[in-house]
Amino acid sequence: MKLKILILIYTLLLFNLEGCQIKDRKEYHNKSILSYIADFSGAIEHKKRLLLTEITQSIKYVQLETTQESQLNRISKIIASDSCFYISDQEKLLKFSYNGKFIRQIGKIGRGPGEYASVADFEIDNISKLIYLSDDQAWGFLIYDTEGTFIKKIEPQSGGSQFLLLGEDKIALYTTDYLFPSDTIIHDLLITDLNLNPKIKFQNHYIQKGKWTIARAPLYIFDKRLYFKENFNDTLYRLNNNKLEPYSIITLGEHQINPPLNLSELIKSSNEVSNKLRIYDIVESKRYLFTHLKYGYRFKPNNSLYVLYDKDKNLSTALNDEGFFNNIDQGVPFWPKFVFNEDIFIDYRDAFSFKSEIQTNGSQTLSQEGNKSINLKQLADNIKETDNPILIFVKLKQ
Repeated sequence: MKLKILILIYTLLLFNLEGCQIKDRKEYHNKSILSYIADFSGAIEHKKRLLLTEITQSIKYVQLETTQESQLNRISKIIASDSCFYISDQEKLLKFSYNGKFIRQIGKIGRGPGEYASVADFEIDNISKLIYLSDDQAWGFLIYDTEGTFIKKIEPQSGGSQFLLLGEDKIALYTTDYLFPSDTIIHDLLITDLNLNPKIKFQNHYIQKGKWTIARAPLYIFDKRLYFKENFNDTLYRLNNNKLEPYSIITLGEHQINPPLNLSELIKSSNEVSNKLRIYDIVESKRYLFTHLKYGYRFKPNNSLYVLYDKDKNLSTALNDEGFFNNIDQGVPFWPKFVFNEDIFIDYRDAFSFKSEIQTNGSQTLSQEGNKSINLKQLADNIKETDNPILIFVKLKQ
């Protein structure tokens, strides 16, 4: 009888939501199919200082030009295109040259045709030379060319603002569906075509209730493949032949936050879990997994923990600083937030903290490309505290 009920439930799941194909993921930890199992629990209890020279071959700084039109607040995303950077701060999307010179703003801020009220996420298609921008306040994706000219708007069938372009013809969209009149909130990973028509749907394991949500999850491209990890789940998945397969297990042990399923549980447990962790973001290289964790449910300044996992040594190290201690030039700590290419990663520091830290710590002259060199102390002295952030590029050791 129990078997018949289970078969019936499974059959119903196959015909959910507009005929989208749902790929059921069984939770099994078969070590033979996993690339690695990363245990962070012991490292979290014994934080260490890691030197930047342990992983880094070279470092470079780029000062972003500051004008009235190019003023950035807190950077939310950086994408390196063929010959320039695209940088968003949740309010606007700007284009800079590789040497930091401001080129133009993409689109306009507003609520009219072709305008956006916010930048939730964006992607660059280097083949079609198109820019995809999601505006979660206006429910839609806006498409521009690389000169900033508006082309069209697409409205997704499911809510969601975090997305990535997959190859030439697909989009991976992390969706948020509010099921009214109930308070149920469902997160799914949706694979669509370029017009946001659903093709494959991967259902989240946890269903939340109570008008609260963590609307973002680790979602990234590495080695030309898509990787995805649900909140509150220890399995990191990889998309392979339109299926999500277990790629690795990341365990936090007793430090892991268990998911509250409704708002009352969230309020009750928010203080109890202030010292527990969830994985907020992941950046991966051939050798390393750079993992950014957050304490508690709610976003608060300075509530981060950074863990480096060395895949070659099967070794996890929790950092007791805001990143790698910069012993190269006595500059600011570094932690890779964005990918430039397979072995160059990007961090940034706002002008105020960059200026104060460099002036406090002093610095050495740092050799850069060719015969150029830069003195960080001189750079810090010459920037204003209200200037745009400083970009930091690190090339990893081979």
